[in-house]
Amino acid sequence: MSKRAYSIVVGLFFCLGIVFQLETKPFGKDFITVFVPSLLFLNSLQWFILPTRVVWKVVGFCSSLTILSFLYFSYMRSQGKGLADFATFLFLFIVTQCLVFWVLTPDSPTRKIAVSTNSATLFLILFGVFLNARGIDTFGFSGGRFLLLSPLGAMYLSVTGAAYKWHFLTQVIFICTIAQIGMGLFEVGDASNIRWMSACSVLVVFIALGFAAYWAKDWNK
Repeated sequence: MSKRAYSIVVGLFFCLGIVFQLETKPFGKDFITVFVPSLLFLNSLQWFILPTRVVWKVVGFCSSLTILSFLYFSYMRSQGKGLADFATFLFLFIVTQCLVFWVLTPDSPTRKIAVSTNSATLFLILFGVFLNARGIDTFGFSGGRFLLLSPLGAMYLSVTGAAYKWHFLTQVIFICTIAQIGMGLFEVGDASNIRWMSACSVLVVFIALGFAAYWAKDWNK
């Protein structure tokens, strides 16, 4: 699978996310039973973009999917009580997987795709599982849709930018999408009285401003 083919797959998954949030609550029970397994499968597919022999791509895909499936089913068997263990092991695996990509290839676009895919996967799963385990269903005006679609949109834009090329319009939309994540965090934090979520929203907005400052030199040319 080429990087461009993978960007199409991510785009299709983004469309799936749009349909999913129209049919049900963004972070309800269906998120855990339907959306999370789909996201874990998408995360494992990134192994096919590595510039290595097919056999190693298949080994990486199968290994990643097996480990992620084990973590997922272990959490499901705990009936939400093993949130801390699940979050810890998922974080360690995702970080390790990202580092492996950086070691296996010097290709910058592939590395960027790995970072964006793993970051979006980690954020969405941990955030959604936390809300579901705590029984939080007050998401504010947007109903939590900013926090489901915005990370997926940011992942799609970053993968597409790495696979093809970043353009001015794509960069602006990407920055706005990151800012939407901050808005969603603030909205949910304010509606559910979760202070750390509101504080994280400020950090996300600064990240969006950081991207704007980084690309500003290209915009001024």
